[in-house]
Amino acid sequence: MGNCKTENAAKALCAAEIALLEEGYPVASIANQYLPDYRKAIARAIDEGRLPRLELPPSLYGKVYPHWGLYHLTYPK
Repeated sequence: MGNCKTENAAKALCAAEIALLEEGYPVASIANQYLPDYRKAIARAIDEGRLPRLELPPSLYGKVYPHWGLYHLTYPK
């Protein structure tokens, strides 16, 4: 995720990771266990300075996300 230079690159990486998880796990496990764990790891990496903090404007996303991975590594409701 740290190598993604654009939102599209991060979005593609997140979609690929979700597709890979879907090959081996039930959707409920992915949505309720794996993706939250991934998002916590991304948030921790941001807090520790291992991932860059991005200020994505709430006007585009509905709330402030400090990294594209936190926005795109989710299942739609």
